[in-house]
Amino acid sequence: KKKKKKKKKKKKSKNTFQFHQLPVCDDIAQFFDYAYVYINDTILFFGGGNLINISKAVHKFSIQKKEWSAFKRTLPIQLRGCFGILNEDNTHIHIIGGHNGYRAVSTNLKTNTILWTDKRTQPLVKLPFQHLELSFLFVIKHKTYKRNLLHEIINS
Repeated sequence: KKKKKKKKKKKKSKNTFQFHQLPVCDDIAQFFDYAYVYINDTILFFGGGNLINISKAVHKFSIQKKEWSAFKRTLPIQLRGCFGILNEDNTHIHIIGGHNGYRAVSTNLKTNTILWTDKRTQPLVKLPFQHLELSFLFVIKHKTYKRNLLHEIINS
């Protein structure tokens, strides 16, 4: 007798995509080209710029609370056109590359995630916001980070 081969079932991807309207605070609405990372139901935004100004500010958006805050602590340099990525165990954030207003820079700013996510370490200033007619896409349970996603959505 011939044995029948069992077919292996393909596992379906369990990535979840959610779309939300994003309230945008006035401080960051004027900028694009910022680095950002998603961690613990929070999106952290680093730097950014427009045609006139470049920022070294760091902003936080709480997805659950729909609340914007600005950190008193900032990046050591003004930076735009950079990108952010978490290391594998989410303990550090790397802000890589970009432009400082005078020239392209090949920086790798490494910062501890706790500095930006622990409520006890940073006093925050809560910021007013406006609702823009935008859809915001973020990925849950997936380790793919896309550079300038908000900029692409805003300009599409």
